[in-house]
Amino acid sequence: MNGNNSGWIIVKNSQVGDGATDHCHMRSPGDCVGSQNVLDSNGNNGTANWSKDANPQWLTNFTTKRIATPFDDACLMHDASCSPGRH
Repeated sequence: MNGNNSGWIIVKNSQVGDGATDHCHMRSPGDCVGSQNVLDSNGNNGTANWSKDANPQWLTNFTTKRIATPFDDACLMHDASCSPGRH
């Protein structure tokens, strides 16, 4: 892993519910024929850095929370009054 925790993670067989980290290990029962709507419980509800919630949470380290204003709505509608830096 890099200093900012980016990089590749090798998920071990012991970390998934069916014991096999194949290409579709996030699905339950862990194969590519399994339903994409039924996820491995460890990947879906787990706390490991490769789990479903951990990935987007990690991405928030590189974003800035921004509170929308009425000005933003005008810009989204391509209002002529929209100009950079005007709030």
